[in-house]
Amino acid sequence: QWHQDLAYFPHTNDSLVTALIYLDDANLENGCLQVVPGLHRSYLDHHDEAGRFSGLITDSAFEGTGSLARALPGSAGSVILMHCLLPHSSLPNHSSSARRTLIFEYRASDALPILYSTRAAGTEEKARLLRGSPAQFARLAGPPPRIPHLDNNKSLYQLQEETQADKKSGE
Repeated sequence: QWHQDLAYFPHTNDSLVTALIYLDDANLENGCLQVVPGLHRSYLDHHDEAGRFSGLITDSAFEGTGSLARALPGSAGSVILMHCLLPHSSLPNHSSSARRTLIFEYRASDALPILYSTRAAGTEEKARLLRGSPAQFARLAGPPPRIPHLDNNKSLYQLQEETQADKKSGE
């Protein structure tokens, strides 16, 4: 499902990048990543009409952008660098081939998490400074993300599945 990473783990600024490494060849048939270039400059809402975090883009401003989507196929070992606000989604896997991806998140030392859910706290203890010095102050910049208010320890994918099931039951 289409989403922006910053919506799930908001920070004090948007100086975050994701590095995705394809462990298997990724193509249209086995569901490579797709992105919408140029829409990484603003935050898109990920909440439903009742204000619940859905794990996927619900913003009406995103409607009709599907024609702008670009698939990113690549061979095993390919690396994709992606801004934390870049809308992205994986295509469905219609093959018998795996499409494994190793994901690393990088952030500026002054980009601090502003939501400490159980899931986020588990990743913070593994965070390591790779270069430079620890920041003395948080930098507050970029578009302000809406806080997701996660009631439990559900993954992004579980939230997306529940949202899709709710939509189907409401039809």
